[in-house]
Amino acid sequence: MWSSMTILDPATLRYTIQGNPKFEADRGKTYVLAQPGVVTTFYLDGDWIPACAAIADAIEIYFTVVPRTEMRNYWANDGTTRTVGPRVISGDLRRLRNLPDHYEGYVLRYDSAPWYGVGDNFVEVRVLGPGVDWPQAVHLLRFGFPFNALDLYGQNEFLLLIERIAEVLPIHCGHVGYGFARVFQESDGFVYPLLQRYLGFDACDVHTYANVLAGHTYRAQWLTILSASLFTRLGGPSRLEEMAPQARLWSSASQSFIMSSRLPAVGDVTRGATDLGALPGVARFMRPLRVSPSGQHDYDVPAWLASLDDLADSDWDNAPAQS
Repeated sequence: MWSSMTILDPATLRYTIQGNPKFEADRGKTYVLAQPGVVTTFYLDGDWIPACAAIADAIEIYFTVVPRTEMRNYWANDGTTRTVGPRVISGDLRRLRNLPDHYEGYVLRYDSAPWYGVGDNFVEVRVLGPGVDWPQAVHLLRFGFPFNALDLYGQNEFLLLIERIAEVLPIHCGHVGYGFARVFQESDGFVYPLLQRYLGFDACDVHTYANVLAGHTYRAQWLTILSASLFTRLGGPSRLEEMAPQARLWSSASQSFIMSSRLPAVGDVTRGATDLGALPGVARFMRPLRVSPSGQHDYDVPAWLASLDDLADSDWDNAPAQS
């Protein structure tokens, strides 16, 4: 039987430190600052208060597969990590559904790590209120799963979960595939160089793309989700068929799902990146509306966004051969 561990040993892409230098009491513990997993990211349109209510519904669906008792900590506004439990989570979900108008937005991060750092599962929310003057920004909701999520849940069941979540959200675009659960800034120097080697991985940034994504697409990943509006502007099914004939497409009234290969791609360039499936073709399909962030960044953002464009598609069935 196929296993994700035959593709990549996730331990080889885990970044740890001994002790948290910010807190004397934590010295001696091992902290995971970055590790690979299956990451689902949804960029959301619309007014922020309805978006928050929809996000609460989506989180409840996530918790039908990842029990809320798995969440061990949350990242507080003062930079510390605090213990979280079901009661705190229930209160946060009520708040998301009943936010007062004077809020400027809402930021939330739960993680399954037992202390500072990241674990296999996480929930990340960033919603911007009307007081934030970023006209091209969209809201963000991100869920983390273990690297072997398809082994744990089964691929069909996992895809159904993604569809259930997407159904309740005002999606602008989204993507599912391999990425990094990570502590931002502290893990940047470890994660960003890996993006040049592993083309199937997502950077899992927050502000770089979400702040300028309105009206645009992101980078192609294993499962790409587009609003009906974006998909139509890109040319719809006929254009996708022309650019990426191997890609699998299914749609609802409000969004389209584009699956690039049988399994999520790693895209290790040192091994020829032979598992990309239709990712290059999907990237070329999305290129006319692709986001182009300006400003200075810690890695070559334009080059990374375009890194699939000139590659050839490979077999859609990218499962490793069984020995």
